[in-house]
Amino acid sequence: MSWTPLEAHRCLLQWKAIWQGKIDVEQCSMKVTRKDAVSQSGVGWLHFAVTSRLGWIFREQPSQDKGVDAHIEEVVEGRATGRLIGLQIKSGMSWFRERTRGGFLFRGNLEHLSYWRGHSLPIIVVVFNPDDQEAYWQIISERYVRENEKGWSLTVPYINKITPDIVPTLTEICSPESRKKFFKKRAMLYEIASIFQENFDGRQSLLYNALHLVEHSLFVAVPYIDAAMLSVLDFLSCKTKVYLAIGSDQSKEVRNLLRAGLGKGIEVRIFPGLHLKCVIFDSLLVMDGSANLTSVSLSSPQEQFSFLVEEASCQAALERFFDIWSGRHGPFLDPTREALIGTTLDFSQ
Repeated sequence: MSWTPLEAHRCLLQWKAIWQGKIDVEQCSMKVTRKDAVSQSGVGWLHFAVTSRLGWIFREQPSQDKGVDAHIEEVVEGRATGRLIGLQIKSGMSWFRERTRGGFLFRGNLEHLSYWRGHSLPIIVVVFNPDDQEAYWQIISERYVRENEKGWSLTVPYINKITPDIVPTLTEICSPESRKKFFKKRAMLYEIASIFQENFDGRQSLLYNALHLVEHSLFVAVPYIDAAMLSVLDFLSCKTKVYLAIGSDQSKEVRNLLRAGLGKGIEVRIFPGLHLKCVIFDSLLVMDGSANLTSVSLSSPQEQFSFLVEEASCQAALERFFDIWSGRHGPFLDPTREALIGTTLDFSQ
């Protein structure tokens, strides 16, 4: 959808009138719910504010783009630069209930955070208050994100309003220099991916190199894992969060490690009948193939592996992983509590 600033402003006034109850939804040409009205009022307001206050270009994104509602493009002296920022727009008073000393507390789920971490664009969260017609923003950055057992949170500062004063800050956010580290790491992972398949003797070393580059999250789904690789992941969890989904048929050594307890940075869920095989490094690189995660499988010429660095492939892999991880396709066991959600497994043998 492409609107002019005037069209965006008219749309905003209509959604605001619906939200305030001044006109009935039935008076509108399209059927909407109050939730739709609140959501679209935020998008309409942001479109108007970005174009009129910042002088930048606003492009609403299709719903298929998970977790990114719009792109804004920098404009310098009347010319579009091609430098973009992705926006996640949240509208309504429910996003302003939790407050800290410095701002509003925004909470999200791990699935969305994982998509944004691997996105080629910098992502900012914008929360829109339909009552006072103001919006507040914060960039998704490891500096501000705080992970917890239920997901994650970050503080959206009271002073971070959408005003002309923020243009220099947004320019810095979308500058190539600010994303230099991101693209450098992706290039290093791409180099590993390009030689992994044919380098049978060096696969384990290359895998360790890729693991060394991980900074914030590692997602692993394999039916079977050996004790050596489980120990490596446990050690890695000292510096980054590891999410491990495995099948119920494991060796005695692995069962002993699980029973003894692993580090706080690794979360393990056991899924009977698990078939998915993939490893996702920092939401930037996907390793999948025919093999389980064992030292023998990694060095076997008969086992096929593929490394994918493309953003679409990473997002698809994350979606498959979270479909399993959330329990949408069946029950899982938390081995730390030895309590199964939906069935029972015996770790006493």
